[in-house]
Amino acid sequence: MIIKAYSKKFGFTMIEFLIACAMAGIVVIGTSSLYIGLQRVYINQARISQLQHQMRVSMNTMAREIRRAGYNPNATNATFGLQATGNESIYFTYDVDGNGTLDSNEKYKFRRNNNILEYSKNNGTVWDDLPGKMTGLTFHYYDNNGTATTTPGDTAIVQITITGRTKLSAGSDMYHYQTLNSRVKVRNLSD
Repeated sequence: MIIKAYSKKFGFTMIEFLIACAMAGIVVIGTSSLYIGLQRVYINQARISQLQHQMRVSMNTMAREIRRAGYNPNATNATFGLQATGNESIYFTYDVDGNGTLDSNEKYKFRRNNNILEYSKNNGTVWDDLPGKMTGLTFHYYDNNGTATTTPGDTAIVQITITGRTKLSAGSDMYHYQTLNSRVKVRNLSD
């Protein structure tokens, strides 16, 4: 009787196992790098989107209020309109309640203070913040012909420019800057 020595091999050799582990490691490292990169892009886009939203809210608030400057439905002798114009601030009044009297809550101001846009509805005694951190706020004034003016009484159009920034990555010094412009026709001051 002849007995054949015959062995069946089951499983992987050590070399095959090490090669499979190395390939799996490369796939895991590649996938996690891709995930981290995509997460960073998502966070940066979310920050930029938040900055844009804050800038639009601030711009819309300022434009809405400046457009009302000078509103005086009773045409009284009270002084309604632009009171002071500056490159980084504006002061104006309008008759909110329509009584023809300039009340303390009808005096509006906008300014930038320590990278925060602020507004006051009571002659500057209490300031409230508009959303976001803005690195720039500029006002330019034009008459009905589109000529630049520095006289509040001649102003018919106010151009507002807001510049904001957001940090792109935590721990980095990279920023995304954005500028938003709007020209506001002051309805109650233009002829």
